[in-house]
Amino acid sequence: MKKLLLFGLSACLGPMLLAQTVGLLSYDQTQAFDGYNLMFPHNQGNVYLLNNCGEIVNMWQDDEYTPGNSVYLGDEGLLYACKGKGAASNEWIHAGGGGEKIQILDMDDNLLWEWAFNDSMHRLHHDIAITPEGTILAIAWERKLMEDCVASGRPADALADGELWPEMIIEIEPVFPDGANIIWEWHSWDHLVQDLDAELDNFGSVGDNPQLINI
Repeated sequence: MKKLLLFGLSACLGPMLLAQTVGLLSYDQTQAFDGYNLMFPHNQGNVYLLNNCGEIVNMWQDDEYTPGNSVYLGDEGLLYACKGKGAASNEWIHAGGGGEKIQILDMDDNLLWEWAFNDSMHRLHHDIAITPEGTILAIAWERKLMEDCVASGRPADALADGELWPEMIIEIEPVFPDGANIIWEWHSWDHLVQDLDAELDNFGSVGDNPQLINI
C-alpha cells in the first residue's frame, strides 16, 4: 500500500510532495480531468479548492455556518455559497438540505454580498444556478397552512402536520452588499390539480393532466 501511495503521488511534482494534502490516496493522470476540485463538506463551514494532488489551493473559512447546500466557483473567480445552520436556521420549516442564505466571496475570502430568504413562510434549500446575466436561480420551500391546503383540495386528514411545503423558484438580482431584487418567481402551488372536490377551480382529471401536480 505504501508503494502504491508513493507511486500515485509521484505524478505531483516538486514542492507539492511536502504540502498539506487532504485525504489523497492515489492520483492517476490518465483517469483524472485537468483542473481543480471544489469541496464543501457537510457538518463544517469551510469551502476548499484542491488540485488533483490533494493540495489546498484556496480555502474560504466559516466558523458559524455549514453547507445549505451547494457551492459554485464562477468564471470571474467569485465563490457562490449556500449556507445554513440546519434546524437552528428556521423553527417553522426544516428538512434535510435546508438552507438560509447565499453569499458571494472573492478569492481572498472577503464577503462581497449576502442575502437570506428564510422566515416563517419561506426557506432556501439545496441548490442554486448562476445565469449568464449574473442573476441567481434558487429553490425554496414556501409554507402553506391548513386553511390554504384544504381550500386547494387537500383533505384535512391527509395533513399530518397541518401544513405543506411546496416548491418555488426565484430569480434573484443581487444588490450589493446585502440586498436583492426578486425579478421572477415560479410556484408549484399555481400548478395543482385534484379530483375530489368539483367545486374548486383546480378540479380535473389527474391522469389527463400530467403537467400538473396532484395535491
